Amino acid sequence: MGLLLTAQLSCPQDVAAWASRLTSQLPRYTNLIFTRNRLGYRMTRVGEPELERVSDTQVRLWFMTVERDATADLTLQRAYQLDVSQTAQGWQIEQIQVAQSGTLAPRDASFGTVAQAIAMWQRDQCPATFRIRAES
Repeated sequence: MGLLLTAQLSCPQDVAAWASRLTSQLPRYTNLIFTRNRLGYRMTRVGEPELERVSDTQVRLWFMTVERDATADLTLQRAYQLDVSQTAQGWQIEQIQVAQSGTLAPRDASFGTVAQAIAMWQRDQCPATFRIRAES
């Protein structure tokens, strides 16, 4: 006879709490993607998230990261912007943009390493509530 334990995932319904949990766990998930893809990077730090409510159903989330490129012995600072919308299924990421220190314009990062890490985090932490919207 065995004991069966089940875990209830507790995904925050409040977008600020969700953003805080995401950014606190993002380095772990991003580094898994870097390792899986055999890239010489490590995310060492993620700054506190900042939120701006764009409308009743849309939020813009910003956070900074520090990443280390071991192959070139560089430290990179990047600023991410996530556009998040509330849908009937919960909050959904519409787009991810990134700007790197020393560059002028942000670029689309919706399918990059951090987007993959966020999707993995969502699968593990908030499977039914938060999703990155698939390309139509």
